Amino acid sequence: MLLWSKANSFGAILGSIIDCVLGVITWLLVTKIEYGRVTLNTIGRNAPMLAGNLVSTFTGGVVHVICSLFWPQNYDWDTTKKITMVEKDTTDLPGDESEEEKLRKAKQWIIKWGLGFTLAIVVLWPALSLPGYCLKYFTFWAVVAVVIAMPVMESWSTIQYVLAGMFTNDRLMARMDKINAKLEMIMQVLPDAERRHLLEQEKARKRKMD
Repeated sequence: MLLWSKANSFGAILGSIIDCVLGVITWLLVTKIEYGRVTLNTIGRNAPMLAGNLVSTFTGGVVHVICSLFWPQNYDWDTTKKITMVEKDTTDLPGDESEEEKLRKAKQWIIKWGLGFTLAIVVLWPALSLPGYCLKYFTFWAVVAVVIAMPVMESWSTIQYVLAGMFTNDRLMARMDKINAKLEMIMQVLPDAERRHLLEQEKARKRKMD
């Protein structure tokens, strides 16, 4: 919703307040219904905390969307372009860093991966736990997380570097061969050019003497 032009600031504030209140109410109500009493021991159990967290998580977003649809802010993003920079030294930044097209591609990348990651965590990951929670299933996910996922995540930069080298090494070597060939031609031409330059200087000196 941060990139939604209709997002309403009032809806965001109201949603955060309402989801906090409803989350606490749900947390205590589920504790009372499930265990018959509200104590330090019962409110710390999984079912009440899960119910309260789910209500808090989804209520704020729903309230924000409703307020934004009925009272859209219709933000045009022009004011963000007028923000003065605290540090005006842009020598280390690429020239196209603030171009509209590059910013639009960055926005598309954020939306694509943000929504994908959200769906994976909120929908896919819980769905994979539907077969049942047992020791074997827990062992399976521990193996996936520790043996496969974590090493890949930790070494992702190295993997990208190796893959880039695999697919670009031939083109790089071809470019280097062309550059070396041009340098050899220049080195071969230099002695002849230097000799001609010396002859021209000698001719010019003789003309001055004459």
